[in-house]
Amino acid sequence: MAVAVGARARREPGTRTGPPLTVKESALVSVLTSVAAAVVWGPHVFRGGFYWADDWYHARLYVFSDGHGLLANQNAHTSHFSPVLGVLLAIPYRLFGLHTSLHLTLALVLSAAASTAFYVLLRTLGLERRHAGMIAALALFFPWADSSRLWTTGSMNNVAVIFFFAGLVVSLRGLRAEGRPARVMAGLGTTLYVLAVLTYEVVGGVVLLVVLVYAWWCGWGRAWRRWTRDLVGVVPALVFVWLRQPPHHTEHPSLRWQLSHAGRIAQGATDLLWEALTPGGARGAVVAGAVLVVTVGALVARYALDRDDPARGQLSRWLSIAAASVLAIGLAYSPYVPGLGKYVPGAPGVGNRVNLLAAFGYAVLVYALVMLTGLLVARIVRRKGAAVIGAMLCAAIVVAYTAVDRQHERQWDHATRIADHQLDTVARLVRDPRPGTVIYVFGDPNYVAPGIPVFTLAGDLNNAVKVRLRSRRADAYPMHPVTRWSCARAEMYPRDAAFGPRQGARYGRGIFLNVPRHAAVRIDSAAACRLWSRRFSDSRVAHSPVP
Repeated sequence: MAVAVGARARREPGTRTGPPLTVKESALVSVLTSVAAAVVWGPHVFRGGFYWADDWYHARLYVFSDGHGLLANQNAHTSHFSPVLGVLLAIPYRLFGLHTSLHLTLALVLSAAASTAFYVLLRTLGLERRHAGMIAALALFFPWADSSRLWTTGSMNNVAVIFFFAGLVVSLRGLRAEGRPARVMAGLGTTLYVLAVLTYEVVGGVVLLVVLVYAWWCGWGRAWRRWTRDLVGVVPALVFVWLRQPPHHTEHPSLRWQLSHAGRIAQGATDLLWEALTPGGARGAVVAGAVLVVTVGALVARYALDRDDPARGQLSRWLSIAAASVLAIGLAYSPYVPGLGKYVPGAPGVGNRVNLLAAFGYAVLVYALVMLTGLLVARIVRRKGAAVIGAMLCAAIVVAYTAVDRQHERQWDHATRIADHQLDTVARLVRDPRPGTVIYVFGDPNYVAPGIPVFTLAGDLNNAVKVRLRSRRADAYPMHPVTRWSCARAEMYPRDAAFGPRQGARYGRGIFLNVPRHAAVRIDSAAACRLWSRRFSDSRVAHSPVP
């Protein structure tokens, strides 16, 4: 996700790169990003919880793990195609147990670390402190990728981003070194790329084309030689991940479908850019017109100004950065083209993990457009306040981002409250389930907002109840408003897109539980199945707890 802002930008008139990056500066930025993350999402650490099937599945692996080693609860399914991620997901449960506040604290730390790593990369490429700092802030608070801060499992994908940024920084420094240090840094850079791919394969697109950054940094000759060494490690890693993907992760559709999906991704990315520029504000068409005016105006001004005019160099610089960020965003989305149709930039809630890597490209693009706006306004009013205008516009966008972040945070916390109440109700009404018991839960919403789940899948409530009861003897499934029932002679089962005969139960072993009414009924016949499924779906009937 690198942007060309370094050595060549230094030769442009009117640009300044300031002092080089130091360890002290990196440490200070790390502290500041951590504090900023804690200010915005700190309450979620204490009010949030586990979400989706992933969190509860890993909690179940921890509770019922047979061994006591650090990786005794490793997820074999994830480790099959993302071995590094499988290890990373197992360790926090061994360290923190089921203390969600510690898991969510780690999520904030990883998010802050990713933004810090991006800052280090931008500074390594030659961007000034104030620019790199504002871009890192935009990336940190980008609200359309916030599942990586609010969701335990999703937060682990930040590690892949950190590996990639660190690998690129090391590789760039190695390209400017000679002898043994150059060889060591080259090997370390490639290793970090491979670790990134084996953690979250979405970084594959940008990893494959780092040669463009290398070429800008040191010329094509040395870039090709360095890149071929990367490919020796990265290509086998990508092939390994691709061949071992589970069937439900990729549809392997036709080329025509993939092209259509690429078009949907491009349209979604464009819509997200308009939203990122004016969060909660102007319509997309208005923003698109404004972006077009700024871009065309900058291009015209760049070629109309005299060569010795400092503004010409600044316009050239930010136009180049904007173009590079558009390419970076496209590469960040490229691995999703052959994936499922749900992988689009506009996916909300847990689905916005699709934007994890692209968020850094959006941050650069938004800032570049803001700086171009500032330069044009300053030129029109004939003042030297371009930096001040840009900083004020960027600060306004950051504030707007945090407002959206807070709104999302409240929705995730609300989902936790409903989920906790639901689990408490199940634990009170079904205290000691017999082996083979199946609990069907009615009355609570499956989502509190698009993409922000309470319980909705066959795996989330099922694993959550097992963890809550500390028992494998019962299964539990959340019913949907559209769920219908098949009440056959010997057994019953729910029917909708998520459930079918596999989630069925024999009569006498199935329990219908209505959370709002604090009611549960053991179903012992087809007639009872038809009666209570109808009544509990309407959420109007109370009944005594199951004995």
